[in-house]
Amino acid sequence: MLRHLAGLDALAARTLRIDHRDDASTFYVDVDGQRVPLFRTTPHPHGLLLSVWKDPRWQPTPERGAPEALAELLAGPLRFVWFLDAEEAADPVADL
Repeated sequence: MLRHLAGLDALAARTLRIDHRDDASTFYVDVDGQRVPLFRTTPHPHGLLLSVWKDPRWQPTPERGAPEALAELLAGPLRFVWFLDAEEAADPVADL
């Protein structure tokens, strides 16, 4: 899924990273040496289930589907889920 999302969005390609543990794939950015979780996918009977990080826990979304379909949503209408943290990871000095 990360490969597809990176192909759709240059910022995603530069900043998003993935960690696979058990059945979950967690997507994150590195901001000032800190891993910032953004969203994750877990298996679901109808494809993958998308959850977003809402400190202090994961919040499931109604979005489910094939990795390519979720990547297209994340590059389009759901870009806000990761965009601000990715911008900060890409240019941490811009906050100053």
